[in-house]
Amino acid sequence: MAGDSRRVFPVTYEQEAIWLHDRRDPALSIYLESWACRLRGAVDITAVEWAVRQIAARHPALHSGIEFDGERLVQVMHEDQAVVVERLGRPELDLDEALERLVRRPLEVKVSPWRATVLELAPDDVVLVIQLHHLVVDDWALAILEQEFVEFYCACVAGRAARLAPLPLLPGEHAAAQRAAGIDTSLVAYWQENLRGAPAESTVPADQQLPERPANRGALVRFQIDAGVTGRLAAMARRWRVTPFVVLAAAVTALLHARNGSPDQVLGTTVSRRGRAGLDQMFTCLTGVMPLRQQVRAEEGFCALVASTKQVVAGALAHRDIPFSAILAGLRWPRNLSRPPLCQVVLVVDDVPRCALELPGVRAERLHVHSGIVKVDLGLTLIKDGDCYQGRLVYASDLFSPRTGQQIATDFCILLAAVTAAPDRPLSDVTAEVVAGRQRRAEP
Repeated sequence: MAGDSRRVFPVTYEQEAIWLHDRRDPALSIYLESWACRLRGAVDITAVEWAVRQIAARHPALHSGIEFDGERLVQVMHEDQAVVVERLGRPELDLDEALERLVRRPLEVKVSPWRATVLELAPDDVVLVIQLHHLVVDDWALAILEQEFVEFYCACVAGRAARLAPLPLLPGEHAAAQRAAGIDTSLVAYWQENLRGAPAESTVPADQQLPERPANRGALVRFQIDAGVTGRLAAMARRWRVTPFVVLAAAVTALLHARNGSPDQVLGTTVSRRGRAGLDQMFTCLTGVMPLRQQVRAEEGFCALVASTKQVVAGALAHRDIPFSAILAGLRWPRNLSRPPLCQVVLVVDDVPRCALELPGVRAERLHVHSGIVKVDLGLTLIKDGDCYQGRLVYASDLFSPRTGQQIATDFCILLAAVTAAPDRPLSDVTAEVVAGRQRRAEP
């Protein structure tokens, strides 16, 4: 249409699956992500707002809506959409509680998939909160957001142009290319063979009866893997020529076996589909869940489980260019609104060095705000922090008590310490020790 500032593109397979899943409960989205940063010192709020507006103007996904065009779900890019940065004063609530409420606010993705808020705690103390829908963001895109905020803020304060190259590809163009290519049937066949007869559940037994429909309420346990265990883990990875992720995935698989007793486990993890020309600087969702299925042989040592995990991870990465929804369709996985399909436990390991939040005259601190929402039974995130890993276990609070959530995190730390200290020791001995330790801790 002449003079129309809208450009209409298809959505990706990943976006379609997220959107449809999110429609199950219009009152609560389980796909809200956030990036928050506390700025203290000589904060230039004008520069903060300008930087946010420049990021929104630069990335088409942030001025696009997701809606139906007839019977087709599309992303509609608005060339001239205004950007509003909300400014709020010091909250009456505790700051953590106020931030949790901010990141839980619903987003109307037909209008905009993101929202920016500045909390002015004091003239020299502000918090920038950017809320985004998972339709347009993944962990990689959050890192882009962080880098570009620093660059735009510094450029504004210095009165210079930002040093950022033009984006080579629109998210809508990527979606159109993906749809034109279709889903590779050889990938469907691989996952059908790999997951044939997979258990319906690989999780920790719940404390209470499973609800007919999950409330998706989650609670958080924070913990740390200390420098000694982290060092042994790194040395083990070097010796066996695997990534730290492989060692950690093997440890979580062993923990699930210790908790539910099954030799057949399916652990979920997220994989990125970036790395191709034009995708690395794009705001969109380019990650997906990949199932890692393994057979645990309790009579063998942890080193044998690591070796098998290496092969499983390599196979998953080689066959990762398929949406999770297509894997489920290929398996004819039964639809069950009360349970996350196939993967009830998901592991994410973030050991990529982050960019320094260096702003002139300002101390910047990234805040990890828990939204109180969980997509699966257990979501375990491990973030490399110097010589340690910081752990964040989000558990479904309608399945597990706070005490059980803490026990799961503690069991994982104890198991990881044991298997990195003696990797040839039979797993049955290690898991028996973990169970005995939990029972001793439970005694009055």
